[in-house]
Amino acid sequence: MRSCRIVFILPLRFSDSDENGNGAAAQDSSSSAQSSSSSETDSEDDSDSDAPPAQQKKKQSDVKAKTKVEEKSKAEVSLLDLDDFSPAPTNAPKAAVISPSLLSDLEGLSLSNVSSTVQVTTPSFGPVKTHELLHHMTGKGLSAKYHFPRQPCLYQPSMVAVQVILANSSDHSLEEIHIGERSPAGLSIHCFNTIERLEPEASVTVSMGIDFSDSTQAANFQLCTKEDQFSVSIQPVVGELLMPSSMSEQDFSKEQGKLLGMNETSATVAMATANTSSQAISQRVLSAANVGEVSSGPHDLHRFAGRTVSSGALVLVSLELKEASAALLTINTEKSVMASMLLRDLKQALALA
Repeated sequence: MRSCRIVFILPLRFSDSDENGNGAAAQDSSSSAQSSSSSETDSEDDSDSDAPPAQQKKKQSDVKAKTKVEEKSKAEVSLLDLDDFSPAPTNAPKAAVISPSLLSDLEGLSLSNVSSTVQVTTPSFGPVKTHELLHHMTGKGLSAKYHFPRQPCLYQPSMVAVQVILANSSDHSLEEIHIGERSPAGLSIHCFNTIERLEPEASVTVSMGIDFSDSTQAANFQLCTKEDQFSVSIQPVVGELLMPSSMSEQDFSKEQGKLLGMNETSATVAMATANTSSQAISQRVLSAANVGEVSSGPHDLHRFAGRTVSSGALVLVSLELKEASAALLTINTEKSVMASMLLRDLKQALALA
């Protein structure tokens, strides 16, 4: 009996396991990529951790330095901001005070057109003569008096210093006291600052400067308050238009020789017996004119020198004693009108007992 073999051929079928296997392979590839990237990151961290300690310290110090620079710059900016917003310091204004030392320094100054042998010296201080500027009845309670302090004018060298005393004799306050219109038109006056308020029974002293141009012509102006205006006038005395000068006896004779003829005015003076001494003569002359005494050799000869405030013209005064209380008074200057007026005032001063 012959045997037979039966062979079954079954069709091949791809199972889901193969497809899953391929998907697993894809997943394995993606996971491998992720693992590679993470491994690279870990490698960088490992490299940093594996770096030598010196490099790590250097990096840390660099970071700290940057932080400090940033903090410092911020601090500087903040300080600048504070300076910008902080108010600037202001100095409180100080009241101007004229010290005696300043006046003495000004008194020793020499004029630019004065020779080296003739210089301005200390003012001669005689009795202060006060003149009325405004009566309280006319001024409706406001009164004013003035005098010449014989001090250099601080406002302008060619001006004569004048001090005015203002007083309120009314029963109410006076406001805005000031100087208004003035004449002549070319008159140069440095006015005092406006007095805002002057209480009853109160007084105040103010300073002015007037350029009389070597003339005794009066300075006319208006003294005003808030409600009224009063016309007033300052009449200069010829002796107050001078300032004293210092020179030697030799320089006096030299300058006197240049001022002869029309520049010389003289007269005989009948002096009071009490005025014949050297001290009395000096007192009488200095009270009438702001001049300086020149040292003289002979006992019977007295010399004085000065200059006009406005133009600086030289004015020389000499007094020679004669017999029987008589004296020869001589004035040498190019200002002939002033010489005549000064001669008259000095004669009156020396004749008084």
